[in-house]
Amino acid sequence: MVSMMRSMAVLSLGIVTAAMEGLPAFLVEAEEKKKKVDGRLKLAAPVLDLTPENYELETMDHTKIPIVTGFFTGGCKFCRRTRPVIENLAKTLEGSVRFGGVDAGVFDKLKQEKGAGLVPTFFMYKTSGAVTRYFGPRTEDDLYAWVSWHSGHWLDESHLVWWKKIAYILLHATISVLVAVLNIFGFEATDHGSGGGPFPDGGTIGFCGLMVGIAFVVFSFILGVATAGSPPPPPIKKKEAVKKQE
Repeated sequence: MVSMMRSMAVLSLGIVTAAMEGLPAFLVEAEEKKKKVDGRLKLAAPVLDLTPENYELETMDHTKIPIVTGFFTGGCKFCRRTRPVIENLAKTLEGSVRFGGVDAGVFDKLKQEKGAGLVPTFFMYKTSGAVTRYFGPRTEDDLYAWVSWHSGHWLDESHLVWWKKIAYILLHATISVLVAVLNIFGFEATDHGSGGGPFPDGGTIGFCGLMVGIAFVVFSFILGVATAGSPPPPPIKKKEAVKKQE
């Protein structure tokens, strides 16, 4: 029975292959594209399945509730690490923030249009109309803090203790400053190690942070030397002081 089913499956595959070989090239390409789209990566609900057809519509509808969109691929290790994080956040913050996922491997053109570049990449479409891109470690607390900070309020007071909130705000504020510095000098901001930085996830942002830190140390040293002035005169010994008095 099993061998018969295998034979039928092989025969069916052969018939389909033969039929496709007789089709024009553009029809074969269209069929392969359809299969690729149908088998695209989808995150668990309530994360929206975003495509070129609905991306603009869903991201335009953020006047009351912000939406975070993520670009992923199936073979990316960082994507595999962050997909569960986004799914958990979508459940935790349901009703306060919407989340959507894009298969960047299937919809490469959409990825390029949005400037996603390397994956995973996240954007927040705020209620004010502004769009913010995420940079930083791909952990649940980091993404949660970023979403909460840029949405204008902390969505779940019990999720992070106060000192962690301050630490994450300082971290992402520093990253924002470094991104602004890179933009001023015409460099693309990356945090995936592609920009020649010395850190695995640092990219140009990590490299810029290192350079800014070195520049700060050098400037502080030069400023300290310049303001130090001449050294104070050595203290006068008691015998010398008596001689001077005589």
